[in-house]
Amino acid sequence: MLSSEVEEIRSRIYIVRGVPVMFDFDLARYYGIETRVLKQAVRRNMDSFPEDFMFEPTEEELNFLITNMGSQFVTPKTKTPFGGYTPYVFTEAGVAMLSAILKSSVAVNTRVQVMRGFVAMHQYLSQNGALMYRMDKLESTQQEQAEQLKAVMSGVDTILTELENRRDTSRPNPIGYDAIAKKYEKEK
Repeated sequence: MLSSEVEEIRSRIYIVRGVPVMFDFDLARYYGIETRVLKQAVRRNMDSFPEDFMFEPTEEELNFLITNMGSQFVTPKTKTPFGGYTPYVFTEAGVAMLSAILKSSVAVNTRVQVMRGFVAMHQYLSQNGALMYRMDKLESTQQEQAEQLKAVMSGVDTILTELENRRDTSRPNPIGYDAIAKKYEKEK
């Protein structure tokens, strides 16, 4: 059972570029510092944050998160999301490195809670990953079957149209009583 604090942190872990990450403003709040102070500490230690530890998401990635996360994804209260700056996002390794450069008792306690949040996220993904895979596979199969059905129905429509055209234009020559009646009609 997760504590409410760990559950809250887990809810602030997003998937960007297929990687679980946390935003700088969320981390700053947990560390009890301003976002600008956190970013300043990171800039002073950029060598400690390679691309697989921390990166700036693209505008498209941010718009996707804002659009699809709804009320869960809260941005600072300004006219532009994130106050006009591009936030940093930190991977699990980046959060651990951030904790190493922010030296305080709050940083140590926060690191423990954030790591628990990442562990909870990993557990959630592993428990639901198989289900998500099966749902994707089912959706793919349904799309394939819909395309096949569409092709079959198109073929049936073509055959029915062709049969209808043949019925109208190519009636066989009548024989027997019908032939005599038709000949009689022509002579009139």
